[in-house]
Amino acid sequence: MKEIKIKRGLELPFGKVCDFKGEKLSREIGFVGDDFTGLKVKFLVNEGDKVSTGSPIFINRKDEDVVFVSPVNGVVKNIVRGEKRKFLYLSIEVEDHTSVEAIDFKDNNLNYKYILLKYGFWPYFRKRPFDKIPSSTSKPVAIFVTAIDTRGFAPEPNFIIEKEKENFIKGVNVLKEAFGVKTFLCVDKDFNKSMLSEDNLLEVAVFHGPHPAGLAGTHIDYLRKPTMEEEVWYIDYQAVIDIGYFFNTGKINPYKYVSIAGYGFQENGIFKILKGSRLDNIQDLSKDYRYISGCYLYGRKIDENAPFVGFYDNQVSIIKEGGEKRLFGWISPSRKYFTVLGVALSKFIKPKKYIFDTSMHGSLRPIIPISSYNKVTAIDTEPLALLRAVLTKDIDRAIDLGILSLGEEDFSLYTYVCPSKIDFIKHSRELLDTIEKEW
Repeated sequence: MKEIKIKRGLELPFGKVCDFKGEKLSREIGFVGDDFTGLKVKFLVNEGDKVSTGSPIFINRKDEDVVFVSPVNGVVKNIVRGEKRKFLYLSIEVEDHTSVEAIDFKDNNLNYKYILLKYGFWPYFRKRPFDKIPSSTSKPVAIFVTAIDTRGFAPEPNFIIEKEKENFIKGVNVLKEAFGVKTFLCVDKDFNKSMLSEDNLLEVAVFHGPHPAGLAGTHIDYLRKPTMEEEVWYIDYQAVIDIGYFFNTGKINPYKYVSIAGYGFQENGIFKILKGSRLDNIQDLSKDYRYISGCYLYGRKIDENAPFVGFYDNQVSIIKEGGEKRLFGWISPSRKYFTVLGVALSKFIKPKKYIFDTSMHGSLRPIIPISSYNKVTAIDTEPLALLRAVLTKDIDRAIDLGILSLGEEDFSLYTYVCPSKIDFIKHSRELLDTIEKEW
């Protein structure tokens, strides 16, 4: 067992969400195209078609063995495309999510890879480099199970894992059997370490420290970096639970646990919902707030073009809409504004309650070499040099500085602390796509 202490990062004033408040069941669920980087979709259904739990609804046009399946019984309600026929979302009107028949997969002689592909589990994996769904013909040199979450208002993973203990254990064991490579189980100090025993294929790594100690990019950088020839995969703990549930019961699990929470929101809690739930079916919405599938630092705005909880997201974050001008701008004397650079009184006099909203407090300007980038860098790199390489599309320099271990979310803290208001998340995706295309 490894103990890894992350000394640098950012501890935002948001704790984890631990209170389970029951079920919230939506009448409509959906898949959002933007959740799947680089995916070209080929639909297997049309609007009005009936679907059942586990039936395929679309595939990857470039890799047709990668299948996406319906988590419920229902009817395809909408298939929505945008400009240039971009896939926006597919929605399913839920008819039944309880009468799920067990699937007899024993005839497959436990060909794990075949089962994971056929029944829609393959998209749960994402690879580094490039942070995309891996090819159906590829094999990783290591797999990372992310069972720690340091995002603000994230649901407590240990609470969910304990509720689904048998399925989680089964899921981890399936990963070991399916791929026969080292599986790193990345957890925090409160994880029940007696749950699983280490062996030559399983290593438990305990991460301590502030965000981004819970991100896959941090784990990968410390434990097994990828190369252009050797890819590593990562998978979320709830996806592992789903895999274990299937191999224990023969059924597709239609549910997942998410936190619905926000700063100043009075009803923070963990809820059991249908995967891909339409948010306005399970939560009263207000025009004064923005609803984000994911966390504050890296998430997708829930709106009319993407009204569903994300495929990979375990939380819905709520934040007050901004836009109001502050007296004296960024040098406002108020001590209720959170600061990383120490330009507000709150750096010295902590308030009981901060003000958080969507305001940018500035516009785009040239990059400034300041210490805030170093303060939030958890990996072994020179952050300013990496960010310059990302902005200038310097492929060789970026690879030398570790970008192959990273995904877009690993740049979210840099975007948050950047006084120049540069969107490093967007620029990192552009560079990763360029590397993949030109290599």
